[in-house]
Amino acid sequence: MRPKLAEDAELIIKDFIKQKVEESGGNGVIIGLSGGIDSAVVSKLCADAIGPEKVLNVFMPTKVSPTSDKQDVIEFCKNFNMELKIVDISPAIEGFEKILSDSDRNELIGNIMARCRMIVLYHEAKLRNRIVMGTSNKSELLIGYFTKFGDGGSDYCPIGDLYKTQVRELAKRIGIPKNILEK
Repeated sequence: MRPKLAEDAELIIKDFIKQKVEESGGNGVIIGLSGGIDSAVVSKLCADAIGPEKVLNVFMPTKVSPTSDKQDVIEFCKNFNMELKIVDISPAIEGFEKILSDSDRNELIGNIMARCRMIVLYHEAKLRNRIVMGTSNKSELLIGYFTKFGDGGSDYCPIGDLYKTQVRELAKRIGIPKNILEK
């Protein structure tokens, strides 16, 4: 049996976001926007809670990132009037590849990418006096599907209590575009 999404889940999460931004005394939030459903949901909830002008989405592609993700992110931010910054992290990844052991190359590269993204997000957050909103869901957190000090690193995780199935349901409720929903 799949857990049902509470009718007031959207309101509860938006109130949480608004409260945390107010408590921080900051100017808004930073989100690593990947082109996937989790980051799109967090971004849209933040925009609805505190206003799109207080949301900075950062897309951090590498040489292996699908071009379609970049187009989806650009279109998403344009449609919801949110700022987007694109930071190519490929040079940082290549630098780390040169100095670190490649005993399990795929795992190494995946962890390096996640940690580089966290560095970029916190750098932008510091520059703009904002907090970092994570995009992990409960399904990922329960099985440990995140990189320590990488995508697991954020100030708050608004969808951290929602299973992936609930995130998908919420995405439909809040109007996440079909091209992102179907990924």
